[in-house]
Amino acid sequence: MASDRARATEEKDRPSRLIDNLIDTFHDHYLAAKAQCGHPDVDNHETTMRMLASESRLARRMIVAPLFELLDEPNQATYWSKTIASPSTPGVRYVILTCPRPPGISNADADRNHLQELSNHIVLAADRFRDDFVVGMAFGNRASNDPISIIRVCDCREWNEPHQEMAEALRAAGMKGYGDGSTTLHVP
Repeated sequence: MASDRARATEEKDRPSRLIDNLIDTFHDHYLAAKAQCGHPDVDNHETTMRMLASESRLARRMIVAPLFELLDEPNQATYWSKTIASPSTPGVRYVILTCPRPPGISNADADRNHLQELSNHIVLAADRFRDDFVVGMAFGNRASNDPISIIRVCDCREWNEPHQEMAEALRAAGMKGYGDGSTTLHVP
């Protein structure tokens, strides 16, 4: 009986291990960036890893659940995102983004596009929900066959006029930005 319960718990925890893998992957990125004197992502990576690592196993299950929902979206030719407030850390919000791989574009250009798209979604979520921190994670969607993993954090305690103008410009360009309390954003 106890082993059945342990197996059931392990099965439920399996998706949450994605967070563990992300922490490991970005720890390696962090060490490589730290070796480059003055690399701007060092503090960003460390902050993000600490936030993710502080989440409980149950919270990690809840954080990755939207990713699996997005991977099941029928239209895999576009960006999809979901946002979720941290289940255990007040003032922290996560944005999960799935990315298509457009044909005929270099990996470097695609990575730049995905990073910009993730940044846009972070700005919109930060503007809409006003949490202290917004952590964005981008992944390749099922159709892209791409092992994209990008992570960013926005310290929204420093939200200012240029951030607000950027959010307004994104909305004016057609990105609705989690309006009306929605936690899903589709970019056609």
